[in-house]
Amino acid sequence: MKVTMNDGSVNEASEQVILTPPTDTVAKYANEDSTIKHLTKENFDRAEFTNDDRTHIRVWYHNPDRTDLTNGELDHFIANMEDTTSDGGEHPYLKRIFEITTLDDIHETTYKKVKNHEKIFKEFAIRTAKEQGLVIDPIAYYDNDSGSSKIDTKFFGQTLALLFNEFDSEKSKEDLFIIKLAAFELDLIKNSNDREQKARLRKAKSPIEVLEVLMEMKSLTEIPV
Repeated sequence: MKVTMNDGSVNEASEQVILTPPTDTVAKYANEDSTIKHLTKENFDRAEFTNDDRTHIRVWYHNPDRTDLTNGELDHFIANMEDTTSDGGEHPYLKRIFEITTLDDIHETTYKKVKNHEKIFKEFAIRTAKEQGLVIDPIAYYDNDSGSSKIDTKFFGQTLALLFNEFDSEKSKEDLFIIKLAAFELDLIKNSNDREQKARLRKAKSPIEVLEVLMEMKSLTEIPV
C-alpha cells in the first residue's frame, strides 16, 4: 500500500495504516496500541456524544498504563464517527467501540448527561439567587401522606420582616414592585372602581403602605349596606 507522508514523499506500507485525524477536527486519540489494548468490556465505563451533530464520541475507560491517574480517575479519548482507515475501511477505534457498546446506549448516556447538567445548572442558579436574596422559596418539602406541599416557616418570617422592618427603598425596590403587582392581581382590586385607592396603591412607597391600602379597601367592602 502506498502512503503519502507529510513531507510529500510516497512510501510503501506493508501493514494497514490508521489515519491520524486532521488537526482541525475535535477527535483526539491516545496512543493507538495502548488504547486498543485496554479498551475492553471490562475497562469500558461509558461513551457519549460531544457535539450536537452527534458525530464525535467521547469514550471513558480505565487505563492501567496511566499511572498519573489516581482515585479511580478515567482515561478518555474522542473518536470521530466519520474517520476511516487509509483504504476507506472502518476505523479500529470505532470498530472496538461498537463491539463494546451500541449507538442506542451512547444516545441514552448522552441524554442523561445533558439532563444532569441542566439539573446542576438550575440548582446552582436557584441557590445563588437565594443567597443573594433575589428569590424566596416557600416550599420546604412535599408531604406524601397529605398529598400537599408544606410551607417553610422562614417564608413568614421574611414576609413580616419585609413589611415591618425599616424599608430601604433603594435596595428593596424590586420587592416593592413585585408586591404592587401581586396586589393588583387580587380580586379585591380587580373588582374595585375606586380610582383614588388604586392610585394610592400605585404610589405606595413601602410594602406596609401597600398593606394599609389593601386593609382599608377590604374594610370598605365589608361595611353592611
